[in-house]
Amino acid sequence: HDAAQGVLSPAEQVLRPRSRGPAFPGGHRHLAIVAYRQPLTADQVSQLRGTPSGHLLTQLVRRQLLKVERPKGTRTMVYRTSPRFLELFGLESMGELPDSE
Repeated sequence: HDAAQGVLSPAEQVLRPRSRGPAFPGGHRHLAIVAYRQPLTADQVSQLRGTPSGHLLTQLVRRQLLKVERPKGTRTMVYRTSPRFLELFGLESMGELPDSE
C-alpha cells in the first residue's frame, strides 16, 4: 500500500467488501494481512502494520470477519479469517485469494 498516494495494492483492492456494509478506516488492510499470513497474533499484526492494531482486530472480530483461536497447549490467541469473510468477499475458499504481489 502506498499511503502517500492513497493507492491500494491488488490484494487490498480484492479485499474490499462486494456487498454494502459498514466500512471503517484501515480495516481492509488488517484483513489482508491476516488473510495472507494467518494465523497471526495481535502483536504480529501490529508489527507488520507498524501501528497498534488491537482495536481494529477487535472490530473485525465483532463484525465476524475474523475469529480468535487459542492453539491447543498455548496461551496465545491468534486471528484467522472467518466463514463470513469468505462469504462477504465472494470467495469459495482462501485458495481463491489473488497472489499478494
